[in-house]
Amino acid sequence: MRFSFSRASTALATVLTTTALGGCLVGPNYHRPTAPTPTVFKEAKGWAPANPSDAADKRDWWTVFGDPTLNTLEERVEVSNQNLIAAEAAYRQARALVAEQRAQLFPTVNLTGSAAVNGGGSQSGVNGGVGTGTTGTGTTGTGTTGTGTGRGGTTGSYSVGVGAEGR
Repeated sequence: MRFSFSRASTALATVLTTTALGGCLVGPNYHRPTAPTPTVFKEAKGWAPANPSDAADKRDWWTVFGDPTLNTLEERVEVSNQNLIAAEAAYRQARALVAEQRAQLFPTVNLTGSAAVNGGGSQSGVNGGVGTGTTGTGTTGTGTTGTGTGRGGTTGSYSVGVGAEGR
């Protein structure tokens, strides 16, 4: 009898899995312990249920405390918050302008292509057509350009350029 490696590994995996899962068993004598839970909870002395006042005006919530110092501070904070929002907006705008200017320091990559198909040849029922690709504008740099002619009057060209403007 020939014993293959794949049978041996399958048998070993089965034995290990069975042993591992067998270790998870708790046993036949396990009983869930009882935990005493009261039917009613005790509250501390002086405790009262909440009395929310949802109808109350919440706009000037700090006036409930009747503290004139707190009222003055809240008025100052209200003005300062608007100044802070304006300063944060100016900061975001400045960062965006710097990012726009830094983008001009990096090289640009441009790809230009075109193709044309001219009818002809000995195929019947095929009319000629013209196809064009996209054209991009770029900056000074190095590039590669090529053209070719295929069967049936098919022509194509490509141009790839990488460069950066002089600054």
